[in-house]
Amino acid sequence: DYASYVEYLTITLAGHGDNSGKAIDIYLSKDAASDHADRVLVASYDVAYADTFTLTLDILNSELLYNGSYVADLLGGVTTNDFIGIDSGYVGYGCHFWHDSTTIDVGVNPVPIPGAALLLGSGLLGLFGLRRKYIK
Repeated sequence: DYASYVEYLTITLAGHGDNSGKAIDIYLSKDAASDHADRVLVASYDVAYADTFTLTLDILNSELLYNGSYVADLLGGVTTNDFIGIDSGYVGYGCHFWHDSTTIDVGVNPVPIPGAALLLGSGLLGLFGLRRKYIK
């Protein structure tokens, strides 16, 4: 269950030139190879006319950010648990702007490995044993 170790999970759309007056819809699908019938609308926002912009899905906090500022909660109840076991997927957008890039950022807290903890513990015990031997 790696989802409990996630510090952040964001998907950021960078674009420019939207002059449609319509909201940009953002969809997620877990199946990259299909017709995306399982896609879910997760955010919708009307960006400023012709501006360069970023729309960021902050999955961990269930928020939509426009140019780094909170603008709405995510739709569709998407959480980090939705990404467990997924090794590919699909992000889809409305088509009335110039798409510059999409980035996905994931930060995970290090998970201690039981063997490493055992090795460290036995090493410390050994050092304390040596110290006792030479102090006597």
